[in-house]
Amino acid sequence: MYSGSQSGGIDREKIVSLLVADDHELLRDAISEILKREGGFSVEVTGSREGVLKQIEEKGGFDVILLDLQMPGMSGLDSLREVATSNADGAVALFTGELTRDVVMSAFRAGAKGYIPKTLPLRALPIALRLIASGVSYVPAWLANGGGATQGDGPSFDLLPEELQILEAVSDGRTNKEIAFTMDVTEGSIKMKMRTICMKLGAKNRTHAVVIARQHMMLR
Repeated sequence: MYSGSQSGGIDREKIVSLLVADDHELLRDAISEILKREGGFSVEVTGSREGVLKQIEEKGGFDVILLDLQMPGMSGLDSLREVATSNADGAVALFTGELTRDVVMSAFRAGAKGYIPKTLPLRALPIALRLIASGVSYVPAWLANGGGATQGDGPSFDLLPEELQILEAVSDGRTNKEIAFTMDVTEGSIKMKMRTICMKLGAKNRTHAVVIARQHMMLR
């Protein structure tokens, strides 16, 4: 789930520059491989606070930095502030284990623009990163909808098969008009159904609804 001001949706044509800052090499490699297959990302990696600052200096900053607060050299929110200031033209997203709402909110006040827990399904990672790169503040759905420290506390949703079909089509990039033609209904009917879907998911718009559905593994 995301919160914050809209920025005209996700620009899938833009190459997102990403720095994965985590001292677990296997995890860094997995993320790099996934984003390589996804396309639209240029990825650098590092495993320490010093490495982050050096990469920012050498590259001139990144659209998004995935920052593990437990890396060598890190000192909690002070290091987050330092990295956010150094990467002033881009965004910094926490990349760590599950945190309480209070800790996440403190991190946002310290300059974070997103929180991506390491329990987030990897297939949801590209869209989360694009949202953050577009200027949208991102937190997982279970937290934004009032969850506590674990994803298991998140909300449950009651979408009808037809509503899931519409969300699948939206996730494929199809317009309401195209969906209406495929389902042999009016475009107005699809708009009404999308309003219902958004209400059930607590979503602000169709893109937001897809993000929530992906995080809860509702879509293929």
